[in-house]
Amino acid sequence: VMGARSVIMRAKESIFGVLMHVEDEQELQEKAEQIQKRLSGINSIKGNSVTMRIRISYKVRTWEGVTDENIYESALREVLGD
Repeated sequence: VMGARSVIMRAKESIFGVLMHVEDEQELQEKAEQIQKRLSGINSIKGNSVTMRIRISYKVRTWEGVTDENIYESALREVLGD
């Protein structure tokens, strides 16, 4: 799903982020849906039952008010519900 133009990071505790280069917003939305679908299919790890809560927020640098300096913090606030 991710490809060579992206990186996964651990933001804090059990919160992860994905940074990726996409050509347009449609591609970004499709990637977000693919990630959510694949993660939703995980119900056990090494035989142990797990519950995953998935919240997705994405930002496009060209959106009004989104800058290199605030893009990460803005998406993280949405995920955390702040």
